[in-house]
Amino acid sequence: MRPFGRHLLQCEVLNLSTPLRKSIHAFKPGRMVAHALLAAAIAQLSPALAGDKSVTRLEGDNPNMREPLPGDDSSAKSIRKPRKNADWNKLSDAFEKLVLEYYPKAQIEKKSNSLHAELKVKPYQNATTLRWERGPGRNGILLDVSLVPGIYTGVHAVPKKFNEYTGYYVILYAPYSKDYDRHLLTRLAYPYDAPEEFQIRIQKLVNEFEKHL
Repeated sequence: MRPFGRHLLQCEVLNLSTPLRKSIHAFKPGRMVAHALLAAAIAQLSPALAGDKSVTRLEGDNPNMREPLPGDDSSAKSIRKPRKNADWNKLSDAFEKLVLEYYPKAQIEKKSNSLHAELKVKPYQNATTLRWERGPGRNGILLDVSLVPGIYTGVHAVPKKFNEYTGYYVILYAPYSKDYDRHLLTRLAYPYDAPEEFQIRIQKLVNEFEKHL
């Protein structure tokens, strides 16, 4: 098949909009133009595939939902003055201690209001969205936690367990504390062989996070 013919076939598979398909069929360009048209088509279908960094690894079911990454307070709406001052370091230490208890070789990255932990993480193709995403392999873990001002106003009804992943589970949490006027935006990805005790304890830590601030 000629190179441009393959591009047209890819456009059909991607189920692009009718106007965009017609514009591609109307031309008989060389390979460079074909690549440009296909890039525009992919951008229309999935901003993430086109390199749009606003689409993050938290978006869940719909690839067009701009779910914020932990550390991005765009998902929050502050509604009151906090009654207490939050001690993030104390909470992040509790997460670090728990993760290292079950995954001693996990890599931990701590920032001023967020924590990232991972072990045995590699790219997986999402069976529903067909996008490539990072996920934990056997005996691995992928965790992102962030203390964000205000209540969670993202696109998902949290807590939510996503069903489109193969080989591991993904759960999104965002419990809110009135006293601190903060929510804990948490994304946990773990394989099917994750210790049940760890699952119970980390869920408890997330839901009772204000006790550790």
